[in-house]
Amino acid sequence: MDTHPLISYKNVSIAFGKKSVLTDISFDLGKSEKIAVTGPSGCGKSTLLKAALGFVPFSGKIFVHDVEVTPHSIDAVRGSLGYIFQEPVLGADTVEDALYLPFTLKAHHSKMPDKDRLHALLDEFLLPPDILRHKAKDLSGGEKQRLALIRSLLIGHDLLLVDEITAALDALTRRKVVEHLLLPRYTLLTIAHDEQFVRQCNATLEIQAGTARLAASGAPA
Repeated sequence: MDTHPLISYKNVSIAFGKKSVLTDISFDLGKSEKIAVTGPSGCGKSTLLKAALGFVPFSGKIFVHDVEVTPHSIDAVRGSLGYIFQEPVLGADTVEDALYLPFTLKAHHSKMPDKDRLHALLDEFLLPPDILRHKAKDLSGGEKQRLALIRSLLIGHDLLLVDEITAALDALTRRKVVEHLLLPRYTLLTIAHDEQFVRQCNATLEIQAGTARLAASGAPA
């Protein structure tokens, strides 16, 4: 397996004003690896992911696909991976419009997915076909996350940053989503409290008191 990292944090620290949130974080995420970020509420897990997307200021260096995250590179970095937050903004009135929204942009125009692929993903993640006609504002948090994930997969992203995607799901839906995310084709950095999901990842990045410790998990790389 190619062990060259797709994401690399090097001595990353994050502070808001005088309040230090994360200090001297370093780790690599290799191709096909899955790392679960764990720790108590408010410890900086979401902040850690947002740094790779340029949403929060940081010191140190972060690389995504060998591109250093800077104000000049951030559009390219964001376009090279999929990111699913706890409350995704779908950005359109209806679900169907939201799913096709990225493909109206020049960067993704040539990747327009066919309806069979779209409906196959809806079925895999236990979403009914008629959800396409629903208003995006009326969806539950779990539905929004699954749809944001589907949109990333339609674009073709294999590198995924995911924030607590299983928290609002029932057991069957959770299993379907986790099984898909654990496929070898995906490289995953995910915030997770679900102990079973965490154990299925290759490693755990545990955040405590602003520092992080990387430990192997039960799954093979």
